[in-house]
Amino acid sequence: MLTPGVVTDEVVPENGRSVVGLELTPALMPGESLLVGDSVSIVATAGQQGDPGAVGDGLVFDAEVVGVIPAAELGTSVISVDVPADEAAEVARWAASGRVALVLESREG
Repeated sequence: MLTPGVVTDEVVPENGRSVVGLELTPALMPGESLLVGDSVSIVATAGQQGDPGAVGDGLVFDAEVVGVIPAAELGTSVISVDVPADEAAEVARWAASGRVALVLESREG
């Protein structure tokens, strides 16, 4: 059942924005439950192979959480994030290679 708080007339993503899905293990995201509307940073990582040279200096993307789907049977969650359209392909490439971590930013203000 839908409640009025989960229904909106707002279009997501809005013009100039894109939504990218990130499949993440618990080790790559905060232990705190993520909520729709949370501000997050997507941080490029060295990945499982641990090659930090492949990352470059401080590759970070700002985003907003627009959906969270736990996939307990896989041990992962799918986090949908809203990012600037001109960064979406790069975020998707990093995510597809399993080389991103999510940082929850302050919920104050």
